[in-house]
Amino acid sequence: MSQRILVVDDDTDALEVYKTRLTHAGVEGGSVFQVRGPQTKTDEYRFAKLELIPEKSEYAPGETVRLLVNTDQADATVLLFVRAIDGTYPKPRVLTLDGKSGVAEFAVTVDDHPNIFVEAVTVYGAETHTTIREIIVPPQKQTLDVEILPSAERYKPGEKATVKLRLTDHSGEPYQGAMALTLYDRALEYIARAAYPDIHSFYWEWRRRHQPRTIDSLSRLEHEALKPDKEGMRPIGIFGHMVGYERESRMMEEVEADSVSASAPMARATLTASNSKAPVEVKPVVRRNFADSAYWNGEILTNANGEAEISLSMPDNLTDWQLRCWAVGERAKCGEASDAGTQVGR
Repeated sequence: MSQRILVVDDDTDALEVYKTRLTHAGVEGGSVFQVRGPQTKTDEYRFAKLELIPEKSEYAPGETVRLLVNTDQADATVLLFVRAIDGTYPKPRVLTLDGKSGVAEFAVTVDDHPNIFVEAVTVYGAETHTTIREIIVPPQKQTLDVEILPSAERYKPGEKATVKLRLTDHSGEPYQGAMALTLYDRALEYIARAAYPDIHSFYWEWRRRHQPRTIDSLSRLEHEALKPDKEGMRPIGIFGHMVGYERESRMMEEVEADSVSASAPMARATLTASNSKAPVEVKPVVRRNFADSAYWNGEILTNANGEAEISLSMPDNLTDWQLRCWAVGERAKCGEASDAGTQVGR
């Protein structure tokens, strides 16, 4: 079940909670939303100990996050850590609630892709209350289109070849970026097909992570409180707590002695086996020098028209060759393309 907040700009002083239910093809869903105005009083309403509720499920750079902060304590003080990550916290924002609810706002930037976390902390009722909320900022307009244009589809062994590369952004406009180009025997695809991930997935499927790390004095263990110059309680008995300790030590010594005596025959058996002639171990030979990788250039830059051109000599192998290109721009814009139509024959 999801929850959404609708803020009405009028003088209403009531907070209305509505539930909606939808049934389609036997599947039932629902939603809860609140209607409130600037004059709404929340002192008499009951909320969770601490909760953060954004207006939307996703945001884009340039938008403003309006985060509803609810507690079950009127006029509570809440510390908000915006963009907390991996247990690392920025300087908190102090939010003093008017009643049991308040609204915190902050702007979303392009550096917030693909997600950020907001953590809230408050103390009341001799307890520390903590909650976190993930704000989703999906990557947009980060894909580059790469086009590979070889000068011919079929070449003779050792023939000179020209490859033109064209790079455009999501709107089809020329884009200046860095590119890497490789040429290798297509047969290698059967060996290392899954050796590299899709470049867009590599850059944009990751997500920030955060787990709260809160330490407070309210959760410490209780201990004996003594007046000055008063002696605390001791273990009962003439030997005190040493009785159990000595018994445990003797038991550990007996266990160690039994283990040593039991391992002696095994050690002798191992020594006898080691003196016998062991079979010669044959180590596998790993081939490392694959000459079928014919070309690599990782420093190609496109011009103002989004184009680049490289020249190379085709190998003597009579086979199908694979051209593959990757492109990267500012703020991790990326794309890739491949061309498997290049052949070398007689």
